[in-house]
Amino acid sequence: MTAYDAVAGEYERGRPAYAEDAIACLMAEAGLDRDATVLDLGAGTGKLSRMLDAAGPAVVALDPSASMLAQLRAVAPRVRTLVGTAEAIPLDDRAVDAVVAGQAFHWFDAAKALAEIHRVLRPRCPLALLWNKRDEGDPVQMVLAELINPPERAALRGWELDIPAILRESGLFEQVKSFEFRHVHATDVEALVDRLRSSSYVAALPDERRHVLETRLRARLDELGSPRELAYTTLLYVARRRAVTSRRR
Repeated sequence: MTAYDAVAGEYERGRPAYAEDAIACLMAEAGLDRDATVLDLGAGTGKLSRMLDAAGPAVVALDPSASMLAQLRAVAPRVRTLVGTAEAIPLDDRAVDAVVAGQAFHWFDAAKALAEIHRVLRPRCPLALLWNKRDEGDPVQMVLAELINPPERAALRGWELDIPAILRESGLFEQVKSFEFRHVHATDVEALVDRLRSSSYVAALPDERRHVLETRLRARLDELGSPRELAYTTLLYVARRRAVTSRRR
């Protein structure tokens, strides 16, 4: 069971998708078309998988949470779903034309996952990593950040990783490019409460503590006038599989 199994519905309702311009850029940079097969690692409820599916390629969505993948299958039946992890991908060598991960790479064991990604990618094919970076100048995002990342918690924020350095140092990927796209996510009070609940930190708290945080969020949102949107920046990194003569497995 993963941290998200119990909050799959909240994750689906409360989390944003990605900037449409980021997906268009990914498709162009990766050279993907309707004949391509894309593997989405840490796919969750399919926020990224669905956008890629709509753009044309065949999508395989992999996630350790069966509950999260059930949310995806309910709305995108064409997407193939697999329960598994990025460190042990249940696909053959050179099986896919691209690998993507949205809001997920920071949860992976980077060395093991990159070796597996390299294994399942066809030669010279791309890896794309995406995050929605919160705009913490946005007062609503500031409130969420205070509740989800209190001072006593050492928060893991994927967008703060030096992705180009991690990919280059692996020796498995090259030609790393990065892009940023402004993204606005429509929301409401109940969706924002679901966003709070879908945090791995909040989901793991006792019921009483979760209720305190939810009550605090509702009070702060009432002060802010029931916000209707959240500001994000979608970060996109694209790299190419490097040919190597040998590697550790």
